[in-house]
Amino acid sequence: MKALTCFALLGLFASVAQSAPPDSESQTLKGVVKYLNYTRQGEADGAILDSGDYVHLAPHGAEAVKLAVGQRLDIEGEASPMADSHKAVHALKVNGQEIGPGGGPPHEKPPAKKPRPKRKPAPDDF
Repeated sequence: MKALTCFALLGLFASVAQSAPPDSESQTLKGVVKYLNYTRQGEADGAILDSGDYVHLAPHGAEAVKLAVGQRLDIEGEASPMADSHKAVHALKVNGQEIGPGGGPPHEKPPAKKPRPKRKPAPDDF
């Protein structure tokens, strides 16, 4: 009986998952920046709007649009629902300016990472 119930529940979850809306959809959003979001390195990479929605730009995108508190934003991007009925939007265009995959203009590559210095072999302590 337990196995049958388990299979019935799995079938139910599978049918619900198939009818669920897609995780993200293209959307246009307008709002005013209420708070900035920062990376661990202290760079702005997104904002919370006055509506409570979150906009992700990546550091290069935030720098490109000179993201600041109080700034009006007209955003086009991929939106995903958040748990509290707000949206999280990965910005593709902000105030008419395209934001590329790395957050900067579409054809601009993010800065190259500095190569790590080669380690010297440790002396043998035998």
